[in-house]
Amino acid sequence: MVKWETPVSRHRSCSDARFFCLPLPLLAMETLTVIREFLHDRLEVDPAAIQPETTLEELKIDSLLLVELIFECEEKFNVIFERDVPTPKNIGELITIVDEFIAEAQKAKQG
Repeated sequence: MVKWETPVSRHRSCSDARFFCLPLPLLAMETLTVIREFLHDRLEVDPAAIQPETTLEELKIDSLLLVELIFECEEKFNVIFERDVPTPKNIGELITIVDEFIAEAQKAKQG
């Protein structure tokens, strides 16, 4: 379950009134923000240059940095990722992978 410090619009599938959830399109934007902040801090990449179609190769993201980025997403979104997921080729694929794990964690929490 994604926990937020400030209230945001509630998603109908969120059953626990203490937590607020974002609908998936908004979640993707939040995921992109986390990725942009991480890469800006680590690689000093201009956040505006990080778009869904930007490849990991263009950003010089190696396998170690990708693992660190995944750990960052796990921490920020309070989820655990399976370790045997396909390696994303671009930021959009990474967002999709992260958001799928968040959605699965939300469903598991509800069920």
